[in-house]
Amino acid sequence: MPPIRLSKRQIQALNVRLNKKSAFACPDCGATMLYKKSSLSGEFFLGCGRFPDCRHTMNLPENVLVELSGDARNQRLPGF
Repeated sequence: MPPIRLSKRQIQALNVRLNKKSAFACPDCGATMLYKKSSLSGEFFLGCGRFPDCRHTMNLPENVLVELSGDARNQRLPGF
């Protein structure tokens, strides 16, 4: 899967949320997923809050990216 291109606004919004809880649960252990940024690639993702005991990660869901772009006009989406 190719990397997702993020707008400047989306990047700023994600930087504010780094290491904060999302509304998503880890499918492996049930812990809360946290917003993370890869130190190698600079890409944003969700990582399990029980790291290093659980190493599950996932791409940002599309609805989160829509919310961050401002296209969802006052609509609260899962993850916020």
